[in-house]
Amino acid sequence: MKAIIICNDDDAFVKMEKVLIDAHFEIIRYRWLLKALDNIEEIQSDVVIISVLDYPRHWKTFAQYAKSGVAGKVPKIILYTPEKLSEEEEKKAKNLFVGGMFSSCNDEGLENLLNIILEENYYFESAENFSENFQEEKINAKHKRAYLRTKKRYLKMLEKEKEEENKKYKQKEEEEENDITKKLSKKEKNKITELKLIKEYYIGKEGPKII
Repeated sequence: MKAIIICNDDDAFVKMEKVLIDAHFEIIRYRWLLKALDNIEEIQSDVVIISVLDYPRHWKTFAQYAKSGVAGKVPKIILYTPEKLSEEEEKKAKNLFVGGMFSSCNDEGLENLLNIILEENYYFESAENFSENFQEEKINAKHKRAYLRTKKRYLKMLEKEKEEENKKYKQKEEEEENDITKKLSKKEKNKITELKLIKEYYIGKEGPKII
């Protein structure tokens, strides 16, 4: 059996991993939810654990897509919730047929995780509430296209967030560089400018020049 863990907290991951290995699962870890979403069809996991603290909004899109059946095998979705969900969020988890939630990685929390994993019922409530109509909708072509559109929008949203993060990181680097430059003497500044000009001449934006 395979399990995906989407979590940034290294300590929490190690503890979850031990529980899953003891339950004879093969573990695949992701820090970036986008990569997990891209590979879910290939991995065909039995269980997916998502840290709600790391992805307070996007876990719902992931669960919705996974439960649609478009990716093939429908995994049990388990939420790691270090901070208690609001009643509204719990209702959404219920509507998305989330398999269960655990709130900590102490002994009690990990025992709760193991119980959720070993439960035969894969859904938030009893299987009776998982209607035949919903199962029919899962395999409906129109339903599948809707989820694919959701996935496409979601991927674009995550790419945009990634671009913004890279932009902030680059801006921070430039600010730090400017701070260092301010502290340099005039001679040192001229030397740096000279080195930059040499680099641009021989390398440039299109790669090394042949001279």
